[in-house]
Amino acid sequence: GTRRGHSYELLAYDQGPKKRFEPFLITLDDQSEVFPRFQHEGVEFIYMLAGRLEYRHGSNVYPLEAGDALSFDGNVPHGPERLLKVPIRFLSIIHYEGGSP
Repeated sequence: GTRRGHSYELLAYDQGPKKRFEPFLITLDDQSEVFPRFQHEGVEFIYMLAGRLEYRHGSNVYPLEAGDALSFDGNVPHGPERLLKVPIRFLSIIHYEGGSP
């Protein structure tokens, strides 16, 4: 989905009976937006392409900038905490163990 100042672009779509992974290109360019927390099955991998942000995973907050990567359990609430230098672009790849239902 796309919200004001946010672009979530699905880069590939698995049309099989179960999704194995979902790769997204995410762009954030609005510092005033309040961010929801996400929670989903699988393991998520983030790779920063541009900008700087603080990213929350559970009770931890990680500073990320271009070239940084973060991998975590998607079942724990997570999402951008604070945008520090926009525009921010990162790849987000969610891997589903055995495929999602």
